[in-house]
Amino acid sequence: MVHRGITFLTGLAALTVLAVDAHAIVNGSLVSDQAFEAEYPWAVVIVGKVSGGICGGVLIAPRWVLTAAHCTGTRKYVLAGHAKRAAARRIEVERAIRHPGFSGDSLQNDVGLLYLAEPVDAPVAALPTKREAVVLLLPGMSAGVAGWGKTEISPQPSERLVEGRIELDKLELRGSQINYSYKGGGPCGRDSGSPMLMRTLDGRRLVVGVASGTDGNLCSLGGGGATYTNLAAVRGFIQQHVEGI
Repeated sequence: MVHRGITFLTGLAALTVLAVDAHAIVNGSLVSDQAFEAEYPWAVVIVGKVSGGICGGVLIAPRWVLTAAHCTGTRKYVLAGHAKRAAARRIEVERAIRHPGFSGDSLQNDVGLLYLAEPVDAPVAALPTKREAVVLLLPGMSAGVAGWGKTEISPQPSERLVEGRIELDKLELRGSQINYSYKGGGPCGRDSGSPMLMRTLDGRRLVVGVASGTDGNLCSLGGGGATYTNLAAVRGFIQQHVEGI
């Protein structure tokens, strides 16, 4: 499925399972300042100091950002606190940790952590238990998406957060991965590391995955396969470094 011919989504952003009037990051809609405060205060952008390339990330503690392993590094900084990149606060990265089992070939265990030089005063995202992930990650379930990546085949990522939704068609759980296919749109370049979120029956929003790669068709065809790291499968790694998760 998606694990063959995967393309890194250098710079993916947030995925959510909310009922929004859009499709996905491709064919999505811009997030207002008010909506960002209410729905995405934990969403951040990770910027390479040398390349200028971006990834998405999720604040899971005041000084910890969760992202894809291939987005980690200390020669980066984080933009937090605003839907518009130019208006966000810049925070330096002090330490970066990759999952020890990360494979750049298969993208298994594509998850990492960034420890910030100073805390961010914002609500943090919640992660699922293994039991919650089993209930949520079923074929045909709905997931929302939001990110600062490209919205089409274009040279630049979005300046403002874009949101939308997807359906987890042809869902396959393989090792640490969530693989799915959806023809209605999906993530594009510069979207790696941002979360897939789903809502529980009692209304809680959980980050169930971080974006890892695509089969290369999501932008060009408006739909295709994508891979996310299943955070319930790598929860032990996260708990080793971040208290209270």
